Amino acid sequence: MAVPSYSDDLLATMQAFATQHLYLDGVAGSLPALAHNETFKWHYLSEMFRVLGLQYDYSIDPQPQQIFQNNLIQKCLSTQASISATKVDKRLSIPALVAQTTLELRHVAYAYILASKGKPGSDSELKNPESVHFLVGLVSWLMSLLSFIMDEVFTLAKFLEEDGGLDLTLDSVNQKLLEMSSPALALLTASSTRTFLRLNCANMRGLMSATKAHSGSNPLGFAYRELEAVFQKSPVTVLHFERLILDLDAGIRNTYQSVGIGQDSTNGQNDQQRRRKEERNNIERDILIRGTIPDIHLDAVRNFFTNTVAKLREEIDEAELYFTDFWSLGLTNDETSKRKRKRHPIDIIRRTELRQDAKTKRCIRCGALAEDMLPFRGINMLIFNLQRYCICGSWCMVGDLESAPHIGNIGF
Repeated sequence: MAVPSYSDDLLATMQAFATQHLYLDGVAGSLPALAHNETFKWHYLSEMFRVLGLQYDYSIDPQPQQIFQNNLIQKCLSTQASISATKVDKRLSIPALVAQTTLELRHVAYAYILASKGKPGSDSELKNPESVHFLVGLVSWLMSLLSFIMDEVFTLAKFLEEDGGLDLTLDSVNQKLLEMSSPALALLTASSTRTFLRLNCANMRGLMSATKAHSGSNPLGFAYRELEAVFQKSPVTVLHFERLILDLDAGIRNTYQSVGIGQDSTNGQNDQQRRRKEERNNIERDILIRGTIPDIHLDAVRNFFTNTVAKLREEIDEAELYFTDFWSLGLTNDETSKRKRKRHPIDIIRRTELRQDAKTKRCIRCGALAEDMLPFRGINMLIFNLQRYCICGSWCMVGDLESAPHIGNIGF
């Protein structure tokens, strides 16, 4: 068993302190809640990321491997999801939704990387029917997320048309996002989450190519046909979504260039280069932690809606998007979605409904549920590696569906 690091202890202590101060006001024997707790959350999360040396900015040189190299990002995002939740009705705020979704995007990307590499000297797990079947739930979740984001963006586009058009300010946009409790625009605008979205889209293109190459009447062919059905059912294609990412990415880079903070030298860094990176990092930090769009991105966002989104609305069936049920994503807060999630708990690792007779385990950090598959003999390496930890990077303990989270997090 791995020995917990000093950073793990620090994060756990900080999270317990923040939760106690933020939500125990009025409870007998508890410390009073901090005044202006939204401000406290921002300072708390900012300092947590800063002290642990985590980078937010991937706008100029997006390298997904950098995000994977530091596992502390998982635990920091889990902490953000925890203290950004509204404890009264367990409703997730936009920062919590951004953190939760980023964790899951990382998990899907990591699963594909493991599946595509395989063991040295042997075929990749993408030629194993069991592994391909395991990926179906994750691919289905990702395609649902792409459709959800597109639907939310279309809703915002209608709002732009009706309430100001080109004269609309980002204050109005952020207020509308708050009313919708929508993380969609923050997920697209923050370079860290946009990097994960871009990586996952590239992975999905690889899987779509594989479905064409494996169409035989054998177990592997049947598994790939399951994947093909997921892609065909989605109202939004990967190519559609990549246009969203690429166009907005170009707009944000141009914005940074226009204000003089958009270029890094490849021959070492002087003080000016470091200041540019720090300024970009602060902007990206605010998007990730606050879930709002900064004023510097006004022109990029306006051009994004008036050009890219407007063209995509002509190509995608908005009615089909509107009637698509996104309850299993955990990003909607209507009563119907909450009832469905309670009656049909989702396995956080596989992104499928938990079987009624499944032996389950619960994360001791974030409270998420998963089927406990590790004791099974013959389990393949892909499933074994993904089952070892929760998507937040912590350990899980065996327990039933009704067992309470260890730390008090809302779970995913």
